[in-house]
Formats: sequence, C-alpha cells, structure tokens
Amino acid sequence: MTENKPCCAPQNTTELRNDFSVKENVQNNFESDSVSLQGGRFLMGTDNPLGYTEDGEGPQREIEVSSFAIDRFAVTNGKFATFIDETGYETEAELIGWSFVFGGLLPDDFEDTRGVQAAPWWRQVFEANWRSPEGPHSVIDDRLDHPVVHVSWNDAMAYAQWSGARLPTEAE
Repeated sequence: MTENKPCCAPQNTTELRNDFSVKENVQNNFESDSVSLQGGRFLMGTDNPLGYTEDGEGPQREIEVSSFAIDRFAVTNGKFATFIDETGYETEAELIGWSFVFGGLLPDDFEDTRGVQAAPWWRQVFEANWRSPEGPHSVIDDRLDHPVVHVSWNDAMAYAQWSGARLPTEAE
C-alpha cells in the first residue's frame, strides 16, 4: 500500500498537541452564528475512473448523516488570534517555517521559489503563516474579520478543542 502524501501544505507528523488550557463547560467562546442542518442519506464519492480513490473519492457509496449544527462562517483571524493569545499555541506553519501561497497574491518581484508539482501557481513562501498570509511582507491588522489561513488539520483540531466545538466530518 502506498502512503498518501498531501500535495499542498507542509506536514507535521507529530501527534496532535494539546498542551494548552481547554476552556471547561464552554459551548463556544464567541457569539455563535450557527445553523442546524437536518440529517439524511446521500451518495458520496464517485465511480468515475478519473476519481482519486487513494484520497477516498471512491467508490461511490450511500452515507447517512445525523442532524448537526455548524457555524455559518469560517473562523476569523480575530477569533484565531484570541485562541493564540490565550493559549500560546503555535501553528504548524509557524513551527515548520513556511507554507504555500497562491502566486497571484505575491509581489511581482517575489523570488522564484518551488511550486506544487501539479499546481505551480502555489508557491513556497518562507515565514508565510496565519499572521503573515503572503509571507513576511504581509500582516492581518486590517483583516481581522477575514477567514484564518495557513491552518493545518491539527491546528484546526486544537482550536476546536479549545473553543468547545468540533470539526465537521467529511460527510457533513
């Protein structure tokens, strides 16, 4: 069996870190703007030969999802900053030292760096992380209400645990 390697982000293979204080008895640390979605059955995946079965896209199968609530909007830079300030958490992009950035967001004179093999418009940018989304020449000061970026699954899990929430499943 071949190992699945994600294509588009630096990877940290360490276990999920939870060395920070988890708020107790917290439904959500922020005013929630969530919606309730009714569960049901649906077809998930594909049988198309162009589907990427190694990534779980196939085969097509019937899935049942229970009713659940989900936030209406993505986590913002401002909310994520509160999490960081209260816990001292460091994201994987901060620890690894780089992340991929869409080339169209980079300055015209940006140095030539490696790109993703099948998507060369995604460029490796050292010091790109949630605080500096396009690298060290950028900041989020005027983007506190924008969705946080450069957050790995482990980072999102840590945030969800801290906020008393959970991440949606793939089927959800």
